[in-house]
Amino acid sequence: MRPSTSMPPPPRIRGFWLARRCRTGQPTGVCHDELRHYRRDAIRRSGGLPDWGQPPSLDHSSETALVIPGLLAGLPRYVPVLHLHGRVGWFRRDDGRVYAADVVRHQAGFGVPVVMLPDPDKVYDQDDVIIAMWREFSQALARAKRVFVLGHSLNDQYLLRALVQNVQPLDRIAVSVLADEQDRLRPDPSAAPVIAKITQVLGNAAVVPMRFGAGADEGFVGIRTWTEKLDGDGLT
Repeated sequence: MRPSTSMPPPPRIRGFWLARRCRTGQPTGVCHDELRHYRRDAIRRSGGLPDWGQPPSLDHSSETALVIPGLLAGLPRYVPVLHLHGRVGWFRRDDGRVYAADVVRHQAGFGVPVVMLPDPDKVYDQDDVIIAMWREFSQALARAKRVFVLGHSLNDQYLLRALVQNVQPLDRIAVSVLADEQDRLRPDPSAAPVIAKITQVLGNAAVVPMRFGAGADEGFVGIRTWTEKLDGDGLT
């Protein structure tokens, strides 16, 4: 009898955290600082090393290769950080070679930036780096036990489609919304359009009211309620 050559399916990822820089009603700088804190804290608790596709350089060059395919293969030693819109400091040379550099101010000699500017009608299928990033993203969503959408208005139809197509059941998803200033366990009235979109597109996804910067336990009750429900439904 010949041994089976089929590969077992990849293991489930314990959780996937999807965040945007800012949300309606808060200054971008404040949101960016708070999300950076949440991201750093989440990676630290995971015990892994962050990896967004820039392997260490052996020649101590200021430019490093940019390798996106296979980011998830580094789990659990590495924590994949998927920059879905590219990243400041990523560039493409005239010959098509892509690289990363530790710079914050663009110069023409660097090449074409691999980063997508804010636009409600983004096109994700015209750059091979962005395409590879979204492939990794789709795989991460499909493997995740839980998907927490943090600080996103859900106005990106491509992202919504990725969530619906790759996360089953949709109960595995939770979405943060702005909490009421007086009662942090209730959504702020301004969150009504986002909640309506969650109900319409994401079905049974959980809604987690919270306010960035309000404390380390912000949103804890909603997150606990969501995860306990998943445990009770056998979705962990």
